[in-house]
Amino acid sequence: MKQLSKLETKMAIIAITIMFFAGNAHAQTEPKPQRGNSEHKLTFPAQASIFFPYGTHRRKSTDYTFNFSLNSVYGKVGGINGIEVSGLVGRVEGNVNGVQIAGFGNASDNVKGIQIGGFGNAADNVKGIQVAGFGNASDDVKGIQISGFGNAADDMNGIQIGGFGNAADKMTGLQIGLYNRTHTLRGLQIGIISINDTIEKGGPLSLVNIVKKGFYREWELSFSDYANMAFSYKMGTRKIYTIYTVGVNFIEDNLWTAGIGFGNQTPIGNKLDFRPELVSYNYFPMNFKSVQFTSATHLRFGFVCNISEKIGLSFTPSVYVMNMSLRQDMEYYKVSPIKAFYTNEKSNKLTTMGVGFSLGLSFK
Repeated sequence: MKQLSKLETKMAIIAITIMFFAGNAHAQTEPKPQRGNSEHKLTFPAQASIFFPYGTHRRKSTDYTFNFSLNSVYGKVGGINGIEVSGLVGRVEGNVNGVQIAGFGNASDNVKGIQIGGFGNAADNVKGIQVAGFGNASDDVKGIQISGFGNAADDMNGIQIGGFGNAADKMTGLQIGLYNRTHTLRGLQIGIISINDTIEKGGPLSLVNIVKKGFYREWELSFSDYANMAFSYKMGTRKIYTIYTVGVNFIEDNLWTAGIGFGNQTPIGNKLDFRPELVSYNYFPMNFKSVQFTSATHLRFGFVCNISEKIGLSFTPSVYVMNMSLRQDMEYYKVSPIKAFYTNEKSNKLTTMGVGFSLGLSFK
């Protein structure tokens, strides 16, 4: 990941920690000759060791490819065609065709199969699955990386799922984590913060969505039945952007409203854009006393007339579902003067469906 910062470069803590116990298992920036099973022409059904080189084949274990390898603490072999189980660390200098399982971590040149490490896994090339309690680090991955903390790869084709985050130079597929970072994205990101240098295809579904190339942002002042006056900020790309909105209601009850959502803007003419958006709103009384749960989810179908490159006028019909939960001594908020076309009241909860509209002025 040549173009990412220290914090972002392969979740450096993952790579450094794994390299420490693996003995330079992970690839460096410059390409190196790959050691594969072709270099280990000697084969043997099985080996067992306590701590390399104390085992059945002693130091010569690195010259063999085994079908089964059992290491009490730390093992080091030339290749695996089958399964390797290590109490602490398993190190394969060539290829793994099968499964590596270790209580702490695994390190290999090339993996076709599965690596499962209690703490972490490292490999040059992976075609399969890496599962780790803390993190995974690899150069090229075609498959899945799953970890409790984070995953890192140069060229990722598949899925990264990290408890904290994921980092990739080139990402093709799906990233799921609180923090996602790529140089080039072709796919989908789901999380809290997503940062990309370039998005070639797809985009992030994140609360904070930052794109260094092709970044789109917009301020909008809107007037609607469900948020009588509101200010919205939109950030991301035209394909997928995040929406933050705050406003007030004064036509029925005096309420504050706050919402978040996602949208897309697609040109359908020289000066006309179609803008579908999904936004969820919550309502609060002006004094924030006797707050009751009231939320509305709107599917909005907006049309934007671009007066100039920077200014647009919008008309946005929407279909909404509103949910309210009331105490016995309270009445529900009167959010909109438009009568809902569906009402379902059960167990002191009220669900309504309706149609809303919005007029807006946007500054891009």
